[in-house]
Amino acid sequence: MGEVICTGLQNMLEPLIKYRIGDVACWAIDQKRQCRRAMTILEAIEGRFEDTCYTPDGREVLRFDTVFKGVKNIREAQVVQEKLDLFTVYVVPADGFNTRGIEAIENNMQLHIGSIQTTVETVAAIPRGASGKFRAVVCNLSSQDKGRIRQITSSRMRRHYL
Repeated sequence: MGEVICTGLQNMLEPLIKYRIGDVACWAIDQKRQCRRAMTILEAIEGRFEDTCYTPDGREVLRFDTVFKGVKNIREAQVVQEKLDLFTVYVVPADGFNTRGIEAIENNMQLHIGSIQTTVETVAAIPRGASGKFRAVVCNLSSQDKGRIRQITSSRMRRHYL
């Protein structure tokens, strides 16, 4: 997985060179294609770069849709990582949302992320970002925590290739 950086040459007067679009994607394992073009193929666009969360063991987590599996009566929700082992899930409930839904979200977070603490809070609305867009996942980790994660993953990679 990696950050998507593009260069668009359609506008010859002012081309966008190495433009960071904020998405995270992964390459396709099978790069063979019938059209014989020489460009590489992306397997999937996984999410937004700023929405990457991390587990205490160094894994990157982008998608949280499985956290809401089996939970009904939610208008919208947001997963916020406060610390490496602490997540808050904000839920705008619809009629019929109850404690079973909260328990299901907490259990699903444990299955999805691992041994972490999860708090589920019901709210009337989830604030939009400065651009007015809804962010389903927010990572509030400090740069120190992100640095520790990079150390964990880079040492693991070195051991893997030695």
